Amino acid sequence: TFIFYRGNPHAEQKPEHKVEPAFPAILKAKVPAAGDYVFTLDSDDGSRLTLDGHAVLEHDGIHGEGSPKRATMPLQAGRLPVRLDYFQGYQGKGLTVTWAGPGFAARPLSATAAAAVNLAEAIRRDGERVLGADGKRDYDAKLAHLERVKKEQVPEESGTALVVSEHGPNAPETFIFYRGNPHAEQKPEHKVEPAFPAILKAKVPEIELPRSRTSSGRRTALAAWIVSPDNPLTARVMANRIWQHHFGRGIVRSTSNFGMMGDPPTHPELLDWLASELIAGNWRLKSLHKLILMSRTYQATSAGNATALAKDPLNDSFWRYDMRRLTAEELRDSIHVVSGAFNPKMYGPGYFPEIPREVMAGQSQPGNGWGNSPPEEQARRSVYIHVKRSLLTPILADFDMADTDTGCPVRFVTTQPTQALGMMNGDFLHKQARAFADRVRREAGGSDGTQTATMVRRALELALARTAADDEVARGTAVVDALAHKQGVTPGRALELYCLLVLNLNEFAYLD
Repeated sequence: TFIFYRGNPHAEQKPEHKVEPAFPAILKAKVPAAGDYVFTLDSDDGSRLTLDGHAVLEHDGIHGEGSPKRATMPLQAGRLPVRLDYFQGYQGKGLTVTWAGPGFAARPLSATAAAAVNLAEAIRRDGERVLGADGKRDYDAKLAHLERVKKEQVPEESGTALVVSEHGPNAPETFIFYRGNPHAEQKPEHKVEPAFPAILKAKVPEIELPRSRTSSGRRTALAAWIVSPDNPLTARVMANRIWQHHFGRGIVRSTSNFGMMGDPPTHPELLDWLASELIAGNWRLKSLHKLILMSRTYQATSAGNATALAKDPLNDSFWRYDMRRLTAEELRDSIHVVSGAFNPKMYGPGYFPEIPREVMAGQSQPGNGWGNSPPEEQARRSVYIHVKRSLLTPILADFDMADTDTGCPVRFVTTQPTQALGMMNGDFLHKQARAFADRVRREAGGSDGTQTATMVRRALELALARTAADDEVARGTAVVDALAHKQGVTPGRALELYCLLVLNLNEFAYLD
């Protein structure tokens, strides 16, 4: 391992820049009883925990403390060889190792929590005794060298990155490169001037020099034309996308293509009016959202009509509201809300949801770079989930979450076997079903004779947001009783399985 000065991984790896795990600790832990033990490792730099010769936890420390790694190990009573390597060589302040097991909660693996001291201060005080005279001198020399390098100015020959450059009021001439050849002769007849697409029937741009005279004013002219009331596209495209957000499809179905190859608008006058309202409202999106949501079209029922269905099977005329399935994020969040586990906390860093072991096993380095957030953090809205393109949350991937590799102007709804399998057998659904059952037991009243029916009714009301019909309650009660008496499961488990069934109802997953 080498120090990359100024973060340059291509810098020359000199011997004096090499660092070693300078702080290994070897000890024997007393395991009081046989059972499963949970070890937690957190540090501000690289660290590794080895038990009986097997590395069980590694922490890269790239993001500092606050993202502990956890591992569960079955142990036998007796003495356990433990090795802890700490790869910190400079101003270390954070290394925490805890364990928990049968009969005791999490506690430091070291003697006391107070033993977590400032590493840099400890080295200054006891470095020679711990590292030896030569090791202490080597540490001091490297520390002094690092301080000198940090104070040095970056040499100019290292180069700078050009992000934006102004050419002043006189913009460079622009020519057409025929056949894409930038070295072709730049003839006067190939010269082009700023203009807008002719197909949009735009006027010749009037470009005025800004008062500062530091720019040509071309970008300002382009920005003004984009939001000009005379622009036939911007307001219509924006209004169409907002309509798509609420109805599942736009007035122009091809939301990313308003050209000749795209779909024509089903209601051109409506699109024009919405665009004009957006402009008149000073481009405030909230006003347009409210206008659409307050309309009779948005509030229409999704009930069928034989005559209308025969004339307009695709519902191009919006004679009813199209039934739609909840998006992947909406479905996951709704499950959390119904189970009572939902955490409404907003803002802050994202979190790492629990990924099933079989999904992790498909990675080149299973679990590498994936954190372990507390359960209460994992119950936050799905918009805060940490997204790794090669390791997607299964329930989100199954239900058509947006592709993280490309732009996603519209989501397509698919129906596939993995959706049903995940909803019936997934670890996430079973955990939420248990929490759902606990909530139902807490909130359901009634006497012992009517307890099952009361819990079934409460489960349906929570999940479907409506009053449960008597026949629905009767069927649900029969299911719970059959599970308890014919399948041999406990009454508590029977209720959990019924709650899992409720979460799999079409009415829960679809807006109808």
